[in-house]
Amino acid sequence: MNALPIIITLPAWGLVPDAGGLVPSTSAAFHVREAPRVADARPGDADLQQRIMERLKSHDALGKRPIEVDVRQGHVTLRGRVRSAFEKTHASFLAIVPGVTDIDNQLEVEDSRR
Repeated sequence: MNALPIIITLPAWGLVPDAGGLVPSTSAAFHVREAPRVADARPGDADLQQRIMERLKSHDALGKRPIEVDVRQGHVTLRGRVRSAFEKTHASFLAIVPGVTDIDNQLEVEDSRR
């Protein structure tokens, strides 16, 4: 359950905010009201995918790997091949951006014995 933000306003010079602007205060008490709702503060899936791809591409080693990033309702799935377990773990770390709710790292580590 998400808590709604609350705005507390102290009367300044006897005026308090109202829908029509500032009105004279009839009391010295705090005025509490619910904050306006923001439509959807979470970034969209396409924005998340783009930000994650930019982070992966800017990495020296991971930027050269064919990594697929799929985002659905904040859930990120990484697919492709990397050269080491470190790269696999680091890819998950780079996928952590605001708005991501979960990461499913399906990256495969290449066989180094080839």
